[in-house]
Amino acid sequence: MDLEKNSSDFRPESFRTTNPDRITICGHVGTDHNWAERKRLVLGKVYYNLSELIAEAKDKKQMTSLAVFKPKKIIDFVCEDTERDWPRDKKEILAK
Repeated sequence: MDLEKNSSDFRPESFRTTNPDRITICGHVGTDHNWAERKRLVLGKVYYNLSELIAEAKDKKQMTSLAVFKPKKIIDFVCEDTERDWPRDKKEILAK
């Protein structure tokens, strides 16, 4: 797909497509071998220390904003419905 840096977002990994109609699927990341390929792509660096992750997010040289965090213990989990509704044009893109 054609991408450009998202100038309204400071995060280093933030890009947006310039032409959603030109997105081409060029491969597949399957679940073979206990999700081995997906794990290789996503779990390159796993954070276990939240203070370390926050420090990297504040560091102007790193600006970490997308990460995998694995807590020692989950104390609580709350899931709530939201009233948010996406714009129709974005829903249409996702429906393709």
